Amino acid sequence: MMFEDEPPPAAADHTPVSKTMIEACAAEAGRLADALGGIDRAVSAVVDSLVAPSPALQGIDLLRQEAEGLTAALELVAGAAASGRLVSAEDIARAVPLHDQRARLRVAGREDGQ
Repeated sequence: MMFEDEPPPAAADHTPVSKTMIEACAAEAGRLADALGGIDRAVSAVVDSLVAPSPALQGIDLLRQEAEGLTAALELVAGAAASGRLVSAEDIARAVPLHDQRARLRVAGREDGQ
């Protein structure tokens, strides 16, 4: 909300995301992937002692794998930002192991004109 004595909002900043911010996002994604891995292992130990693997447990494992894939993609983008190059579909294919996630990331890259 603007009041009469407030200056108008500044024009949108269209500066590229900094390498440091991308690296921080990659580190955070890695931290989340590690935490999800711990949850996956703990739940697996309990479930394995009781019953056969469940769809919920498989969903937790997939979430962990996707977090790891996102970490790899962010690390790739951070490295590319540092060198001033674009990330190619081949780069994504090498870095991200899950097919569906690779496809989603490639589509996003095409929508951004890369």
